Amino acid sequence: MHATAMLGAALSLAALPALAQTVALDIAQVNGARINCLFSTQCALQDENHRADQSSAIPIPISGIQRKAILTSRTFVGGNGSPAAGLHAYQYRVEMKDAVASGDPICITDISVDFGQVTKLNYDRDVTREDVYVISRDEPANFIGLTSAQQNGEVITFTFAQPVCSGTGNQDGGVSAFFGLASRNIPRKTNVQVSVGGLENVVAEAITPRHR
Repeated sequence: MHATAMLGAALSLAALPALAQTVALDIAQVNGARINCLFSTQCALQDENHRADQSSAIPIPISGIQRKAILTSRTFVGGNGSPAAGLHAYQYRVEMKDAVASGDPICITDISVDFGQVTKLNYDRDVTREDVYVISRDEPANFIGLTSAQQNGEVITFTFAQPVCSGTGNQDGGVSAFFGLASRNIPRKTNVQVSVGGLENVVAEAITPRHR
């Protein structure tokens, strides 16, 4: 190839946008009191924290499942003087405890959230800051935590340590632990993607950062 043509080809490739890379986020195991102390000088969420909760149905497209699968979103902001002052917490939980399948259990394996940039905090009191926390300590042993949180571009995929499944017969379904992370961006309502084993992915409404 002529030198001029080779230079042109190289410039064309350099002009292409870089492909987003998947990055593994750090996860800390904590109790609820630790999160309260990060966001409140009183170690309890007050009016200034502007806590808001939302529960949304996860529309699993199958006729053999009774009652609802639920995605809970919780947001609050760091109070004045707290370690997380001015930051917004975004906390999530998947609940299948009241959903009952007539046949095999229906299971949720992960959810993907268009989150944007994460602000790290020292969730577990060690020498480093983490991206994500899971409220697993001082909680029932059957609450399901996370095995990974991976970010690709603006989207974070949270994968559960085991599938969160509906109940069958007299057996209750599963519940995930609360898990969350912090952002400098204010809340908005939008859709997140929910992966349901053996079925097409579905969307559910959640509260996420307004980063666009």
